[in-house]
This record gives sequence, structure tokens and C-alpha cells, in this order.
Amino acid sequence: MPLQILGLCRSLNDELKAYNIRVATVCPWFTDTKILQTSTRVILAGAAMTPIERVAGGILNAATDPDWTTNGATYTIPDEKEVFRISIQELTVGSYKLLHNRIQMAIK
Repeated sequence: MPLQILGLCRSLNDELKAYNIRVATVCPWFTDTKILQTSTRVILAGAAMTPIERVAGGILNAATDPDWTTNGATYTIPDEKEVFRISIQELTVGSYKLLHNRIQMAIK
């Protein structure tokens, strides 16, 4: 599923750029919300959970970044660490390279 979401973001980035609309993806670690099932909580017992406030902060960061070169970027929130941005250019290796090439072919 993560590759499909990144792929959607990347394809929307190219489509919406013409309308002056920026696109970003926010990828938090497991977030402490009621949506997590008990079985998942048991598996993650003792692991750091991302507080919902940090996820909201990541979304705000992505939505308000004034730098247009961030268009298509992915903002990650790994467990208790800070939010950091991965530029769209950095997501072009391994499986991301395959996905990138297929998106570019589809656009053409």
C-alpha cells in the first residue's frame, strides 16, 4: 500500500502542477489513535507510537512549506524522531525507480 500512495502522490504532483496546486505525502509511524486494533497494539507493545499532535504538525508542515521545490515531497515521522522531508528526486531508487519510470511513461 505505501508504494501505491507514493505513486498516487507523484502522479497527482505532475497533473496538478499546471494548476498551481502542491502535493505532499505524510507518512507517520504507527499513531496512537482508536483506529488501532487491540491485536496491533499487542504486536507494537513497547514500541514508540507517534502522537496524533505530531502527525497534525507534519501535515501542517507539508501544507504550509512555501518552497515550491517541495512539491511532491514525502514527509516522514519515524517514531519519536523529528519530521523530515524526502524530496521527490530522492524517491527514484530501487522500487521507487521502477514506479517513477512507469509514472513517467504513463504521463507521456
